[in-house]
Amino acid sequence: MALRNIGSFPFWKLNLCLFALLFSGVIFSFYIHNREVTKIFLYHAREDAITLAELVRVNTETGILAEKIIEDTTSHFLGNLASFLDYLDDVEPFLPQELYMFVLENHLAGVYLIRKNGKVIEVPEYWVPENFKCRKKLTYVPRDNLFLYCASNLNSFKELILGVRIPELESLYEKTSPEGVLLRLSKLPHIKAANIINKKTTKTEVVAKNNYFEAYIPFKNKTIHVIFKSYALRLVEEKLHRNYLILVGLISVIGVFFTIIFYLLQRFYLQSVQEYERALAKEREEAALGRAAATIAHEIRNPLNTISLALQRLMIESKNLTPEDRKLLDLVRQSLLRANRPIEQLLKYARLEKQIKKEKFNLKELVQEILELFQEQIKKKNIKLKTELNDIIILADKSLIYQVVENIFLNALEAIDKEGSLLVELFKENGFGVLKTTNSGELPPEDKLQEIFNPYVTFKVKGTGLGLALVKKIVEAHGGRVTAKIVSDTSIKKESAATRYFQIEIRLPVGEER
Repeated sequence: MALRNIGSFPFWKLNLCLFALLFSGVIFSFYIHNREVTKIFLYHAREDAITLAELVRVNTETGILAEKIIEDTTSHFLGNLASFLDYLDDVEPFLPQELYMFVLENHLAGVYLIRKNGKVIEVPEYWVPENFKCRKKLTYVPRDNLFLYCASNLNSFKELILGVRIPELESLYEKTSPEGVLLRLSKLPHIKAANIINKKTTKTEVVAKNNYFEAYIPFKNKTIHVIFKSYALRLVEEKLHRNYLILVGLISVIGVFFTIIFYLLQRFYLQSVQEYERALAKEREEAALGRAAATIAHEIRNPLNTISLALQRLMIESKNLTPEDRKLLDLVRQSLLRANRPIEQLLKYARLEKQIKKEKFNLKELVQEILELFQEQIKKKNIKLKTELNDIIILADKSLIYQVVENIFLNALEAIDKEGSLLVELFKENGFGVLKTTNSGELPPEDKLQEIFNPYVTFKVKGTGLGLALVKKIVEAHGGRVTAKIVSDTSIKKESAATRYFQIEIRLPVGEER
């Protein structure tokens, strides 16, 4: 069927689709080009914004430096006057009139002193701002345009305050302060606003928002926030987007239409080929297994059964056999039975009937029955067995499910050497009866877990590779599924989180037949 589809496939449509894809590629290239142009424009705009933001920071730091120079000069000047006044007063204490003359001669705003004996002199009276306290050497009071210098523990004075007013200092502070610099910059044409926010940043950042760029510049323990206008960029972007949308809108409809047609046709073709190949492979596998099973039954199994019966008759009817001879014959018979097991598995796998005889039964009872059969082997290997079983009524072929559970337990016990652990769980979930076994011991390669359910695939020294394949075939024939995985921890051994376990999960539908 797939080959006929190839012959009748409309190649002119494929050619049209390829042309549409090519044309879409040209449009995509145009779109990428426009994006690159916009990206370059944004890059330069951001660079300009960062440059201007750095200019704000430099101007602000210059203003702060100017303030510091003024404060240092004033502090040095008043400090010298304080030392000189202390020296003169130590030679001969000043009278208030003399202090007043000292204030006038040195163009001071006033003098406030407390002598060692506690006497207070203030010249002129009440010149010190109300509630003022000396917390540092030099303090500037913007409201009074006044510098106050504080000195303590001098030779003659317990505390000394000198004040000075500098003409036009208030105007200079307004121009050189960070706030003053930012206020003047905010009046520039391309800046919307500039201020200082109480937020610490470590590096300069510029963020594009609508019609503006917002710059955040580190400044001491605060941040300078500047908003730059970007109308020109937005106009260019709108024009590019408008042209792009018009062009792409016209071509995308055609390109997408033919692309969808090509995709759907290609997917339909590939699905047809895959389904055909899967069906063909399955038919070949079933035919090969049927022939192999028939050949094995005729050429191998029948002679093995004949030999086994002959050995049994010989052991029963012969009276001259020594105990050693009987032991040897029994050993041969057991070997024949072991050799017959893989043949039985192959026949079961090949002859699994499509019409399964289903009946309702309790899966818990079946699991307990099979576990009881393996008790001797579990005790012999000293396996720590833990079960968590719930009553689950399923609709299935009981004999086939028996084989499934038996193979799962046998596989787990063969993987455990000694002193291992096995957890068997049975519960209901989402309309399925779930049987989960988790065992320690030999683990298959994790990257090949999906292969263990294929016929003739085994990673153990012993085994034919048909046990788990038979399990999968029976479970799927009942509308269920089987999965395997490696887990790192279970409720068996919580103290050994590093121990890894092999887990097989079987899901069988419960309730009415599906």
